[in-house]
Amino acid sequence: MLRSLIRLGVVRGLFGGNRGWLALGAAAAGLRGMAKLARKEPKVVYCEDLEPGQSLLISHFTRHVD
Repeated sequence: MLRSLIRLGVVRGLFGGNRGWLALGAAAAGLRGMAKLARKEPKVVYCEDLEPGQSLLISHFTRHVD
């Protein structure tokens, strides 16, 4: 949705001369940039080379708080 608003802001605002669309496109581009900055990168918790014949079991346990 933000991509569409950015595109409309460029087409109707920058090329069409409509300041409202230009402002909306700029705001959408700012929101999209902030969302990219806010994304967290996955944290590597284990890194090891496996030899032929070895295997690795990945499990996920949740903690229950009473």
